Amino acid sequence: MINEALIGAPLLDAARSVLRDELLPALPDNQRHAALMMANALAIASRALLQGGSADREELARLGSLLGFPPCDATLDRAAVHDRLLTANRLLCERIREGDADEGPWRAQVLAHLQATNRRQLEVSNPKLLAKAHTSSATPPP
Repeated sequence: MINEALIGAPLLDAARSVLRDELLPALPDNQRHAALMMANALAIASRALLQGGSADREELARLGSLLGFPPCDATLDRAAVHDRLLTANRLLCERIREGDADEGPWRAQVLAHLQATNRRQLEVSNPKLLAKAHTSSATPPP
């Protein structure tokens, strides 16, 4: 079977390079912002493709642990993982709305899950911001 990420990501990267290096300089100023947004979208799509479904499976595993679900079957396809992830997130939201995460040890577990989920999302959507945040948190204030 062909690995889609190994084919798709380089194609997206090549398209982004052409857009950024060849087309963008030739565009009038009023179209540059749209082209930069397209280049950014191509970069995000490439990183998401390379990540594959691993982030969703990790999130589903954490949610299963939080909500008491049995471990997820490793043979589930991406659509099934996505469906289970939506359901689990709805249940988590219900429990948060009911006040279950207002205090106690479960609150800490929920916060850790949300931080891990957001970190994985930033790895795809804005890795520079994530790196900057990591650098600034490691540097002691003056």
